[in-house]
Amino acid sequence: DQPRSRGLGDVYKRQPIFCRAWENDMNSIENEKLQQMNTPNGGYRLKEAVKAMINYGSPILVQFPRVEKYGLAKRIRETMYDMLHLCNVIQKKYYKRDTLREFDTLLLDLRDYLDEAANPRLYPQGTEPKKKRKKRADGQAPEAPPQPVTCITMHQYATWSKYTGAIGGMIGNYMKYVEGKQSK
Repeated sequence: DQPRSRGLGDVYKRQPIFCRAWENDMNSIENEKLQQMNTPNGGYRLKEAVKAMINYGSPILVQFPRVEKYGLAKRIRETMYDMLHLCNVIQKKYYKRDTLREFDTLLLDLRDYLDEAANPRLYPQGTEPKKKRKKRADGQAPEAPPQPVTCITMHQYATWSKYTGAIGGMIGNYMKYVEGKQSK
C-alpha cells in the first residue's frame, strides 16, 4: 500500500499507460466485432439493423400524405427492402466489396429521400383537402391560411437518421475490414 500523492505528477505519469491499455482494448474489441461480421452469420447484425429500421419506418410510411403515398413513400419502402436483399447477398458472397458499395449507395439514396420527406418546403401550400368550415354571418366561408405539410415530423426524421447512421457505421467498418482482408 503506497500513500496517495496529491501532486499532479502521478496523474500525468499514469495517464499514457491507461490510454495505451484502453486503446489496445478498443482495437481488440473492434477486431472481434469485424471478425464476427465475416462469419457465416456475417451480416447478421447489419441485417437486424435494417429489419429494425423497416419495422420503425413502415407504420410512418402508411401515414404519408395522399400525394406522396405512391411516390416518395414507395421509393423509401423499396429502398429499405433492397437494402434487406443486399444483406442476404453480402452474407452469401465471397467477394463483398462491390455489394457493400451498392449497399452504401442505397443508404445514401434513402438519406436523400428522408431529407425530402422532412422538408417543409416540399408542399408549402399544403396538400390535404380543405375542410368545410361554418359560414360567417355575411354568408362567406372563412379562409384559413394553408399549413405547410411535411411527410414526416422532425422527431421521426431524427430517429430514422439514427438508424441510417448506425447502418452506415456498420457498412463503413465492414468495408474497411473487407478491403484490408483482400489487400493481404
